[in-house]
Amino acid sequence: MKWTSDHNWLNIAEYVSLSSSFAGLIVALTSQQLVYAAAPLTLAMSLNFANRQRFQQQVRQQKATISKVCQETQLLNNKVLSLPSANQVNVLEVSINHLEQAIVDIDTKQQINSLIKAFNNRPELKEVDDLKESISLLHDRIINLPSFTAPFEPSHLTAQMENLTERLENLPLATLQQEVVEVQELVRSLDASAAELHDRTRNLAQMQQNLDTVQETTCSLNQRTTLLENRIDTFELSIKQHLDSLQQLTIGYIKADDFERLRAKLSQELTEQIEATVEQRVAEINYFLKEIQPKYEYKLVCDRDQSRSFLLKAAKEAKERLILVCPWLHWGIRWNDGELLNLFYKLLGKPNSSIEIGWGHYLDMENKQVRSSSTSLRQSLKTHGKMYTALPQLEKLEKDYPQQFKLKLLGTHEKFLVCDRAWAMLGSHNFLSSGDKSQEREVGLWTNDPYIVNELTKRFEKAKDLEHQHVHLAVAS
Repeated sequence: MKWTSDHNWLNIAEYVSLSSSFAGLIVALTSQQLVYAAAPLTLAMSLNFANRQRFQQQVRQQKATISKVCQETQLLNNKVLSLPSANQVNVLEVSINHLEQAIVDIDTKQQINSLIKAFNNRPELKEVDDLKESISLLHDRIINLPSFTAPFEPSHLTAQMENLTERLENLPLATLQQEVVEVQELVRSLDASAAELHDRTRNLAQMQQNLDTVQETTCSLNQRTTLLENRIDTFELSIKQHLDSLQQLTIGYIKADDFERLRAKLSQELTEQIEATVEQRVAEINYFLKEIQPKYEYKLVCDRDQSRSFLLKAAKEAKERLILVCPWLHWGIRWNDGELLNLFYKLLGKPNSSIEIGWGHYLDMENKQVRSSSTSLRQSLKTHGKMYTALPQLEKLEKDYPQQFKLKLLGTHEKFLVCDRAWAMLGSHNFLSSGDKSQEREVGLWTNDPYIVNELTKRFEKAKDLEHQHVHLAVAS
């Protein structure tokens, strides 16, 4: 908007100079003094040159934006090229089908062999063989019986038949039934495996379809980028031709009427072409940038009142984990009748919630009185440091919620917070050591970019807790 305003003023000044040149030309013709025509004409050429420089600067900015879009498009092309081709996907599908069939064949053969072996090893087969042998022996004995004239008495045969019947009734039929149930379960397991393999094959087809869509989108972006570059080249050539014509016009001697008509026509054509081309290019560039930019938000956090409001917002919205890192524990915690402490208690009352605070300024830890004290680092900082007045209240929280509330001594000057891995804020405000009434300028950044949120979380988790470390920390130069 500022460039357009300056450009309009320069156009008006150029028009006024050209009008003055016309008037000066008349005066020069009347008074025979060439200076009256030369001075306004020189001013008009200077203003035209300034307009040209500003326009070229705008064109360079557009080229830089287009170059950035081209780089993003090239990165997208590289990612697409790294994906497997359609032939590779087909080969993979064929291999999976072969593997599926081989697995089914192997499992089926193994199960059949196992069943045959189990069937052949059944104990009732041995009993059947024993029965056959007993029947054979009985048959032989019957044949070999001598002939008696006395009446035949079949009582002993009846007893043997009863014995055989009892043995048949005692065969382990329950074992056979159990084996049949196991076979049925194996069949159901095979059916489930086949369904799972079918789902995986269907997922491969969906991946191939997504790959085709990405390739089509990439080709479309490449075509649009090429068309945009060609149009910009044509536009630059047209501008150059018009500028050359204007330069020749100012050097040569032409009539005033011809000069005025040519100037008006040239000015109108340039204005129309510039406006149309710039609007079209800006619309296309905005479209491309909208398509490629991530869907994450970034907001500036200005001054202490905004920083304080985001701190309270994090304490209210957190459901699982709240990380706060600030070197000093002072007025920011006790401010406004301890509203932040009250929010801490509410958060810790939720199941599976936690609060972790990284604290302790590095130079305070290297203070002579702190280093020479025989007590712990925490106690020494609480005794000799003036910026840790809220530490007793936090220690009470640590005692009441030993599994949920943690104080981690870092030796830091960082100021950031992370709310549930959902968003983060970092900046210059010591939000745990001051309130929000000061007019001192502060600035920070709020974002829900998962990369920044995860990196801040990792940085806090990897930092060592120096509270119980007895190694002396050297003072940084």
